[in-house]
Amino acid sequence: MLQTELTGEPIVILEADPLEARLLRQSHPDIAPGYHMNRRHWITLHPGGDLDRHMVEDLVTDSYLLVVGNLPRADRPVDPDTFRSGARLISGDALQERACALARSLAEVDEGYPFTDSLLVFKVTRHVFLIVTEDDSDPGITVKADPPDSDVLIQANGSITPGRYLDRHHWISVRPGPDTTETLVDELVRESYDLVVDGLPAAARYRLSTDSGNTTVDGGR
Repeated sequence: MLQTELTGEPIVILEADPLEARLLRQSHPDIAPGYHMNRRHWITLHPGGDLDRHMVEDLVTDSYLLVVGNLPRADRPVDPDTFRSGARLISGDALQERACALARSLAEVDEGYPFTDSLLVFKVTRHVFLIVTEDDSDPGITVKADPPDSDVLIQANGSITPGRYLDRHHWISVRPGPDTTETLVDELVRESYDLVVDGLPAAARYRLSTDSGNTTVDGGR
């Protein structure tokens, strides 16, 4: 991690997984490619209202664990897998509550049960972007994703599978697990919302872009 004011403002530069870095840059205007570092593997955090304390803490922890994971095992101060399965684990209830809280904070979102009483569906201008499975035996969410990104996520994270209920190439299902963090849930819900909005007519996109609704979730539980 680097902390500097070389750009005239306080910034923090962190290592990040390339796919996660891409999703973060797409979802958060205050996150940019790494300043004077490899742009695929590093991100720069600028001060702004979109980044809350919990998210910054998650990103710093992720950066630390990426570096630790590349050290020889004998030199690691912590085991990344053990660390994640403890402090980083998010339960099914917390996952769903956080996803719902973020979805409700986004512009022009409606929710309801159009399919079945066990599926809570969130839509933006009548287009689905989030499905919450209200089943104690299978707590999780389903979100829209770009096919290349979804393939990488499915391969890298055992808690992410092809989407249930919808096109399996364009949707993914996310369940609690050692790699399912608050930051990941936020990124995937925001990205799903943005993918749907990007496909709307220009007038609808403009209306949504000028909405001043708050899209930051603090804790989400």
